[in-house]
Amino acid sequence: MKNNIKALRAEMNMSQSQLAGKARISRPYLSYIENGHAPSLSIAKQISSALGETVDFVFFTKMSYKVDNAPEEVS
Repeated sequence: MKNNIKALRAEMNMSQSQLAGKARISRPYLSYIENGHAPSLSIAKQISSALGETVDFVFFTKMSYKVDNAPEEVS
């Protein structure tokens, strides 16, 4: 399952360890989810809340910019 966790963390200058602590889950489990594995609804809510976003935005909305916020070249 694609998600926006990594991009949102980058936007907030937050490490996996920091987000995992705020979401009350382990860092390896956050990494597992960040890499495309689907969490339970309760864990998705915890992560979304820690990021200050909705579950829908974190897990189901495609973000349209790069993680490093560098502008994409337009031809």
